[in-house]
Amino acid sequence: MKREHTIQIDRLTKFLQQHNCIFYSPLSQDDTTDWISGNAMVKRLNDSAVWDSTNNMWKFQYVSGQSYNANEYYVKWDLNNTIVQSQMNLTAIAQTYSDTTTDCFYDFLPTRIGLSLATYSTTTGNESESVQVFATVNNISRQKVYVDGVMTLDYNYNMPYNFFNGETGFRIGCPINSSRATTFCMRNFALFADALSLDEISEYFNIVKA
Repeated sequence: MKREHTIQIDRLTKFLQQHNCIFYSPLSQDDTTDWISGNAMVKRLNDSAVWDSTNNMWKFQYVSGQSYNANEYYVKWDLNNTIVQSQMNLTAIAQTYSDTTTDCFYDFLPTRIGLSLATYSTTTGNESESVQVFATVNNISRQKVYVDGVMTLDYNYNMPYNFFNGETGFRIGCPINSSRATTFCMRNFALFADALSLDEISEYFNIVKA
């Protein structure tokens, strides 16, 4: 291993530790594990996650004949620890790619609270830096979505948004109906039980893209 590569891993590991990371996978061709738990990625079906050599990402997709219901998934992981938190502070962040207007759907198990890492905008057909941030301040929760550093959503719940409730797992893909049975590619996907600032978001992408 080159010294420069070791330095980048050390920088990334330090960043994950400092920002309360609860899930991280490089989603490289040879590493789809969750670095936090060490657990392997589990595919729903063999073709629900395939390596896309053109984009150097894993492609997550609906497999013909797969049922439409709330228990379905493309891939999933068991988390290291049960997540318990009274109010929601969460950042989902990844490099993404989609040929069409879509969402990258992910959620936590077993509560199956669905979320989406938006990739739609003028970036369709290109690799994007996609981020979703939930922050609770003074008992008011806000959701913000960024695509390539540009805010595409700013939603105020006008109340505390309680989220974590004993989650033990995490999945990508929630094909509960045909409109959510979408195809998308992702790599360097991380979840933080913290609301990252724009500077911290930029630092994350600088580290994983170096």
